[in-house]
This record gives sequence, C-alpha cells and structure tokens, in this order.
Amino acid sequence: MRVKIALCIISSLLALLTFWRTSSAPSADAQPQNPPQQNQPQYLGPTKLAATKDGKTLYVLCEDSKQVAVVDPGAGKPTAFWSLPGQPTGLCLSPDQNRLYVTCAKPQGAVCVLELPGGKLVQEIPVGYWACGPSVSPDGAKLYVCNRFQNSISVVDLAAGKEVARIPAVREPIASAITPDGKTL
Repeated sequence: MRVKIALCIISSLLALLTFWRTSSAPSADAQPQNPPQQNQPQYLGPTKLAATKDGKTLYVLCEDSKQVAVVDPGAGKPTAFWSLPGQPTGLCLSPDQNRLYVTCAKPQGAVCVLELPGGKLVQEIPVGYWACGPSVSPDGAKLYVCNRFQNSISVVDLAAGKEVARIPAVREPIASAITPDGKTL
C-alpha cells in the first residue's frame, strides 16, 4: 500500500513539473535559481528522479530546461532549480546523500557532481559519449556511467575524480544498477 501511495505521489509531482515553467535559460554553472516567472516560459521536461532516504526531498531531472528541480513532496512543488552545463540524462545520490551525480550528454559526456543541499557544481568529470544511467557503488567509492553510443560503461573513481576504466557493453547501455553487496553491476 505504501508503495502505491509513493508511486501516486511521484507520478503527480512529475505531472506537475511537466507544466511548470522556469524563469530563465540555463547558465554554465549549476547555481540555485528562484522558482519560475511567467515572462520567459520554458518547459522543464521532467524525466527521472532520485529521492532522499527519508523521502523529504526529490531531485527531478529536467532534460528540456537543462536543470535539476528540487521538490518538497509534502508541499507538492519545487523549492529550487539548479542549472546544468549540458543536457542532463541521468542522476543518482551518493550513499551518504551529500552529493548528487548528474550525467550530461555534451559533445564529450560528463558527470556533474553537485554538493548537497545547496546544489553547487563542485566538479565535472569527463566520461564517454552520451553519458547516462549512473549508479554509485554501495561504499560510495565508484560511479558507473553508461556511454550509450560508445557501447561501454565508464568506471569513475570518485575519490580521484576521474574515469579509471571502461567496461565494454554489447549495445547502447542506458541504465545501470549495482547489487547491495557491490559485487555485480
């Protein structure tokens, strides 16, 4: 029952964000913005989300506006928008929930590391073309990123802040997941 209620809330919030408009074009830095104004309409294009463990905050990926919307599910509306330097394609939270990893499909794919709770862009890590589907290891040491059109998965050492390996994939990987013990991708 709780799962059905949670899915209903998430679906409602995504529907709400579909019609929400932002205040300005995205900038090169991921900086918090005020909620949208009516003078410069732009569709958000919400596609993916990550929820905090306590369920009090949702981070919603907005592909069309190149932003992450921070949503308070209790209030049912966004509380902040963070602009990104490229089209976002995926997101995941670090196990300690102090960082949000957002993949961006730029000419050279990248992982944007946002510090939480403020959303400050603290690092951009180059990875493969059309980066998407990130997942972080349970210990928070590694991030795995699908490189859709390069048929590979980047392995990112988060302490070093760089890609350390590429795993070949059969064809166009778009999503990844790691077992709770961290042994299987």
